[in-house]
Amino acid sequence: MSSTNKIIATALVTVTVIVGVYFVFVNKSLQPIENLVKTDGISTWQTYNNDACGFSFKYPNDLILYPDAENVVGVATQESVDFDENQDGEVPLFYFIYVNCSADLKALIASNGDYFSRPPETITTLEQFFDANTNPFIKFLGSVVVDGRPAFEAAIGQDNSTYALFIEHNKIYQLDFSEIFREGKGADKDQLSLIQQQILSSFTFVE
Repeated sequence: MSSTNKIIATALVTVTVIVGVYFVFVNKSLQPIENLVKTDGISTWQTYNNDACGFSFKYPNDLILYPDAENVVGVATQESVDFDENQDGEVPLFYFIYVNCSADLKALIASNGDYFSRPPETITTLEQFFDANTNPFIKFLGSVVVDGRPAFEAAIGQDNSTYALFIEHNKIYQLDFSEIFREGKGADKDQLSLIQQQILSSFTFVE
């Protein structure tokens, strides 16, 4: 083999190795959520379907949907709902999961009130939003895949205690998980309670 051919062969091997390493790390960092949470024990659960927003998930038979509207739904205990409805003053309601479906980024930001800063009009996608975000109430954690779609992980709220997933698929979806039901205090998928993991593992998009 001539020296020129050796150089070309070496270069091809080097490029192949670099590309291979790149895809290993990319695929490792962007894993399907069902590979990262517990998925067993849900076959007998109820199924929630939202045809208007195009998603579905399973939830335990002893939990209820509250609220149950076209663009927002939560899963909570009856005791939590009763407490919320019967107490005077502002009482927090805690959800195992709370899904907000918005038409676009502008609508999603508006639904979150003061917690989300208003970005420039030129920012229209979730990727642009998280790249430009400087709001301390929204802490970017990483990315995963939910039902084949990329999802942005974030710790949101005044103390960054709520774990949330943001997904862009025709509409924009925000999935929140209340900390009171989590086994630890960290706002990440590793600290989701077993029920929260199981609900999340069943989340799918329906056309």
